[in-house]
Amino acid sequence: FRVARVTAMAGYTESELLAIVASVEKPSRHPLALSLVSTARERDLSVDRFKLVGDPHAVPGFGVQATVTAGEQPVSVCVGNLEFVQRHASGRPNIKPEDGTTLVWVACDGIIC
Repeated sequence: FRVARVTAMAGYTESELLAIVASVEKPSRHPLALSLVSTARERDLSVDRFKLVGDPHAVPGFGVQATVTAGEQPVSVCVGNLEFVQRHASGRPNIKPEDGTTLVWVACDGIIC
């Protein structure tokens, strides 16, 4: 797997969003997680910028939920497929997958970003 594109919303930059996702996915051995962490490193982003608070909660086949912090404020993060992320967030972005791609969705504090 490889990351073809990062699209950030809700006030996040692409770099910031990828760093958050890499921080959450860093403990995982899942092929998509490895690709996300590798892409963050290739872009010289710190995968340790956001610290995990406790252990991530993985739901096989759906995604992972974790809390991270980059200062005083903790942020609840969900990374996974749209069904999983929508269980923890509001809204539905109008983004369609291109042929042969897998979309990885992210929500921070209940907002798809």
